[in-house]
Amino acid sequence: MTHELPASVKFDPSGEPQLWQHLARMFDPGERLAVDEWAAKYYRLPPEESVEAGRFDFARTPYMPGPLRALSLPRYERIVLIWGSGTGKTTIGQIFLSYSVDQDPGPMLMMFIDKKFAGTRSKNHLQPIIRANPRIESRLMPRRDALQKFDYAFDRMTINLAWIGSAGAQRGEHVRYLQRDEFAAFTQRDKTDANPMETSANRVRAFDRISKILDYTTPKHKTGNGWLELEQPLDDGSTYNPSTWHECYVPCPHCGKPELMRGVGIPCVIGQLVVDQNVTDLAERLKAAGYQTLELDGFTGGEKTTDETALKASAKYFCKFCRQGFEHSAVGRITQHCVWIPKICDRTVASFRLPSWYRAKSKMSFGAVRVKLVKSKGDPEKLKDVLNSDAALPWEERGIEKSKEDFRVHIRPYPRGVLPFEPVFIFWTFDIRDNEIHGIARAWKSKETSAKLEEVVLLRLQKWTPGSDATGSTLAPIEPLLRKTWTFKDRAFGVSMTGIDSGYDTAEVYAFCRTHSNCVALKGDEATRNIWNISKPEKLSGTNEERPDSCQLIAFQSDYFADALAAKLSITPGRNPIPPAQRTGAAGETDLLINPGEWMLDADTTDEYLTHMVAEKKVSHKTKWGVEKFRWKKFGSAPNHFRDDEKMQVVLARLTNVADMPEPGHGDGLTPARPNHDASPRPTSFMGKDTSNFWKR
Repeated sequence: MTHELPASVKFDPSGEPQLWQHLARMFDPGERLAVDEWAAKYYRLPPEESVEAGRFDFARTPYMPGPLRALSLPRYERIVLIWGSGTGKTTIGQIFLSYSVDQDPGPMLMMFIDKKFAGTRSKNHLQPIIRANPRIESRLMPRRDALQKFDYAFDRMTINLAWIGSAGAQRGEHVRYLQRDEFAAFTQRDKTDANPMETSANRVRAFDRISKILDYTTPKHKTGNGWLELEQPLDDGSTYNPSTWHECYVPCPHCGKPELMRGVGIPCVIGQLVVDQNVTDLAERLKAAGYQTLELDGFTGGEKTTDETALKASAKYFCKFCRQGFEHSAVGRITQHCVWIPKICDRTVASFRLPSWYRAKSKMSFGAVRVKLVKSKGDPEKLKDVLNSDAALPWEERGIEKSKEDFRVHIRPYPRGVLPFEPVFIFWTFDIRDNEIHGIARAWKSKETSAKLEEVVLLRLQKWTPGSDATGSTLAPIEPLLRKTWTFKDRAFGVSMTGIDSGYDTAEVYAFCRTHSNCVALKGDEATRNIWNISKPEKLSGTNEERPDSCQLIAFQSDYFADALAAKLSITPGRNPIPPAQRTGAAGETDLLINPGEWMLDADTTDEYLTHMVAEKKVSHKTKWGVEKFRWKKFGSAPNHFRDDEKMQVVLARLTNVADMPEPGHGDGLTPARPNHDASPRPTSFMGKDTSNFWKR
């Protein structure tokens, strides 16, 4: 029995079988392009993704071709992007997805932090991109369910979206491509779960050398996912680079000649990516020609001001070689000639770090970053955001454990009880315990510059003493201190405000604060949603009268203000005294050069005080969701009462907004404290809100 061949396989007149031509068309990969070449030619942005919908243009982000070219190089099994926010790292992942569907298909797994984030990314980003690119949409399977929320079915590959703890992340078929979005936040939810980084990486093992992993994130902690791909600490204190770490070099518009980029004489610059084994000579030549990385320490804000308009107008980046400055408007021009230079070239993992100001957008300008940096002063959370989101640097927990020497460097040559400057406010803070009262007096002025004036340890009265000013109170020893005065240049200054810890003997502290108008009850409470919460006195049932055992209370986040206290230790003390010839010679005057924001200790600071200050350490723990958190904890038997006093000092300083107060004698600021305690100035506002009613009991 004979069968006729299909028409497409019959012999043509020339005798050549058409079967081979048919098979060649089936398996012909067509045009073969690198990832960056394909993106420049075919990739389209949808209106939902960008205001500049249509063909993708690298002129906006000229630093992208380098990492995209690395995705095409077989030598790299994994690409890691440690980029600032808004720089386009997510776009890199979307381009790679589109390229894989069209040019080099293979099953892909995309990992996200949680289900909600995965659904949002699918609906608002990935699906619109598939529809906006005809070469990708034409590859969808011809069925209704080809484009589901978490599963995409194409003719030659599938794409699955998963998240930490999902079934798709823990188990499933092997994949060739793996993408992990914001993987710095990938942590174990609890001890029973496997490590999401390890379980997801196991999914590509079957494809071995032809697999590819793309990770992108803004960094979090120095010891967490993300930064460990760039730098790992060793036991001897040195570091090890587990990846080919690339930095983006740009030419200085003053001393660097942009054409040098194309004429460096080394043919290893491919798509603005250096892949040569020996890059030391190239890096040195680029530096000599004015090429540099734009690092955070190159910014300057000009005049010392907190005005946003002035900061943005004066912010420049100063070249490390020619010392000339240029504004952010030049970034769009100089990044057109950027080049990615690796530190080492013999790794199978390629990593790329990029701060946010490499993109020519106003929200990421030198001025915008400078404003955020100034506003983050003394606020660890804001500083962490600047380092992570803008500088693409990890947050390193500082002040985790301080020694007495760290505090001794802040001891200045002025005696106890002497004002080293004219204060805006003077605060007392007291920590109450069973038999003792520990107190600190500290003077404050603008920029949160402060100086410790007194440290006291008082014995509590065990019973009411006849004739005591604080009738019926065991806190009577505090009363004389509230009327204490200090002198600066023949002017006397009294106490402006007193804070008392109410965590130990609440009823007694409430009663004392109700009878003393300038005293406030404070309490550390980590359950407080805001950094502090001011609660009003409770009312008697059915009346508008305050309960006699109630008081206005300020609850504050203890860890937040402990971080703020630790941050003050990083402010360098001013050590150079004013020359004797320039001194005024006033009796009892101490002339010091004081840096703005300096945290000063008097020359008579005791060792007991230092022991209290180092009694706490910062330790890490994981929440029930697996998120790493850091908390301050007391270790050993050493007391920490003076440390609590200093934390409350920072609370009062932030509450009164002393940082923005004008220098004494300048502007229309509050007058300094007077000897009469009741006439001492009271803060009328903080954080832009009127607080005059705060003092009404």
